[in-house]
Amino acid sequence: MTDTAVGAKFYIGPVSTAATAEAFEALSFAEVAGVEDIAEFGDTFSDSTFTPLATGRTQHRKGAVDGGAFDIVVDLMETGAGLDALIVASKSRSGNYAMKVELDDEPSGGTPTTFYWLGRVMSNRRNIGNADNVMRRTFSIAVNSDVIEVEAAA
Repeated sequence: MTDTAVGAKFYIGPVSTAATAEAFEALSFAEVAGVEDIAEFGDTFSDSTFTPLATGRTQHRKGAVDGGAFDIVVDLMETGAGLDALIVASKSRSGNYAMKVELDDEPSGGTPTTFYWLGRVMSNRRNIGNADNVMRRTFSIAVNSDVIEVEAAA
């Protein structure tokens, strides 16, 4: 696996119910150009607690799992089918969109490490900033499925 994010790509696909790598791989995706940052993503379990009277020591157990939400930051001046699809998805109130991230770690003639999931685009915010700032869009992505990781292969 690569040790920097250089060359990583973010894609959005159609509304889907895909649940396996094979189902995701059968979909068509559009690359979102001009991505500057893809924040951390992955499951977090809620902390379910129980404190027995006999010991007074709180016990921690794993509760519901939450895919959470993360941001991707894109150059505000960027255009393209992927960005258009993200904007459309940000206005939609229904359906989970297929999404993927590819790392730049494929062996010669192989395929890169790829992460797939279903989610919703929860926001499309603009950051104009100061005089020397490159204007950006920040999209918040809510994850509503398992994140499937397919390792790079030759």
